[in-house]
Amino acid sequence: YLYMYAAPYPLSGSLSVRNNNAIGLGAYGYDLLETGENGVYDQPHTPVKVDGLDQHYPFGVLAWGHRGQMLTTSGYSFPPDWRWHASSQFNVAEGVYAGNFGKEKKLDDVEHQRIVQYVRGAGVWIVTDRLKSPQSHGYTLDWRFGVKPGHETDFTAEQITFQPTQNTIKTVRPGGANVSLYEFPSSALTMTSGEERTPPEGYRLHDFVRISNDWKAQGESVVVTAIYPRKSQEEELKSIKPLKGIGVQGFDAITPAGTHVMYQAATVAPSALRVGDMSANGESLLVTTGVGGVRRGIALGCKSLLVAGKPVTIPAPDFEFEIVGAKIKTTNIYTSLQPVAISPSDTTAFVGQKVIKLACASPKSQIRYTLDGSEPTPNSLLYT
Repeated sequence: YLYMYAAPYPLSGSLSVRNNNAIGLGAYGYDLLETGENGVYDQPHTPVKVDGLDQHYPFGVLAWGHRGQMLTTSGYSFPPDWRWHASSQFNVAEGVYAGNFGKEKKLDDVEHQRIVQYVRGAGVWIVTDRLKSPQSHGYTLDWRFGVKPGHETDFTAEQITFQPTQNTIKTVRPGGANVSLYEFPSSALTMTSGEERTPPEGYRLHDFVRISNDWKAQGESVVVTAIYPRKSQEEELKSIKPLKGIGVQGFDAITPAGTHVMYQAATVAPSALRVGDMSANGESLLVTTGVGGVRRGIALGCKSLLVAGKPVTIPAPDFEFEIVGAKIKTTNIYTSLQPVAISPSDTTAFVGQKVIKLACASPKSQIRYTLDGSEPTPNSLLYT
């Protein structure tokens, strides 16, 4: 399982304002990746720092130490316009943080978009981190691994290995589950490691090894990370290599069971993507081929799609697909429905007649309504 915290309106409760888009990963009964918090008093951390600074959503709000005023929850009246999807073959989740970084000054020109995709049958997780800013910034992408003595099943610091020249991180724990991370960046990364140890007196309950990836960029930059949990120290992908193109990053991998996983993401979307005999103009394209030859995948931000050079009609920008022979079957990926706006909004009662208008920002949405005070259902009157 993978946990990702993503809130459209982070509140200012203690330190919880700085870990938007943080992920933790567990497999085979072991914690493999940590968010930086593993207990009641552990401190959550920012997954991608900007100019060395953590996220700080409540910038300008009065605080004392790490404690601050609780911000209003009124912003949660409707869900964020982020994509999510779950099927028997894939999972997709998106989070976006566009708030302030740092407590001391205003730094809110950076947007961090994180999209997590899971190829269920292959056991491969794909994390795409996209940073956007009109200004030049230094970025730090951190991965944390729990180490002893926090828990008896944790790693030791020596079991966390990394190869900066290959942009890879691998754990080598004998007798337990492990994990491999393969990074494919649009800008060159500088990879370093550090330890976060519990102080002699303090609240923190767990220790971590942190692998940091630093780069500088202006505009948009992308880091694609393929994550493969391994049941044993010996298990590993059969192969994995970069799948690059002009303005795109990605990889081509084969699992021990023989599943072929190919993925590309645009640095600046939309861009020309090419995965096998499929090409698209879009944000990202994931294609898997099982042992039986059936191709499945996920297209995000897709403007057009070609299979073997032939145009394919697409139902929406975001969709899951399955190709058997010459036939392609698609399933739309939706964002959460936006609320219905009623205008005029200041009218709750009237005498005679009045024109009332209903609208919804979600594309291709239908609005059903009732006039007797009952809750609308899919069979209620259709607003046209």
